[in-house]
Amino acid sequence: MISVLAVSGCLDRQISEVIRKFKSSTITFTDDIFIIKERNVYQYEDHRDKYIMVMLHDSTACSLCHLSHLNDYLHFYEEADSTGLFEIMMLFSPRDEDYANVMEQIEMLNFPYPLYLDFGGSFMESNPDIPADPRFRCFLLDRDRRPVYVGNPCASEELMSVFKKTLESIEK
Repeated sequence: MISVLAVSGCLDRQISEVIRKFKSSTITFTDDIFIIKERNVYQYEDHRDKYIMVMLHDSTACSLCHLSHLNDYLHFYEEADSTGLFEIMMLFSPRDEDYANVMEQIEMLNFPYPLYLDFGGSFMESNPDIPADPRFRCFLLDRDRRPVYVGNPCASEELMSVFKKTLESIEK
């Protein structure tokens, strides 16, 4: 029992260190990011007027799988709209061989909110401090583009509660 607690404590410290290091970084957006909205494609420009909740699906994830579950996030998009404090950047960075299928799927979905595509994987290359662990591929960026919250608030009530507390601190 003690060894399990020691391992658990060690893992907690490692995770805390990864998150601490990540929160001290600044995230940059490259020119290879495009917005897909209402079947139109636009180049992304970072205006820094809102906080951004990045939900990253890179080439290690199944982009088509994540696209098939977009409706699970509609309530979160509605939360972003109602508070006006943050926008959601659902960012897909599929493998080169998957781009055509991803674009076709996005067009078929006709999702009511903008989706983002990173052509060529430059987002991850430009941001080496983003942890490799997929649990940390969702994060809220402040206007200076520093992570202030790490985790997927849609994954659990506890994470959503922490996310909302983070938003409350933003409002103050």
